[in-house]
Amino acid sequence: MVNIGTLFASVLVCAGVRVLRKTRVDLRPGFRVPGSPFVPIVAIVLGVAHTRGA
Repeated sequence: MVNIGTLFASVLVCAGVRVLRKTRVDLRPGFRVPGSPFVPIVAIVLGVAHTRGA
């Protein structure tokens, strides 16, 4: 249960980064995401795949 919760939290963070980068372009980013936008998308896909047991 803890592993699934951690993966789900990671997926939410990655999705939140993607959403905020698109919707709040007026904010100065506090950090850079390497390989953006591909790394967050891949992390979301892998997190969901691991959560589903694929």
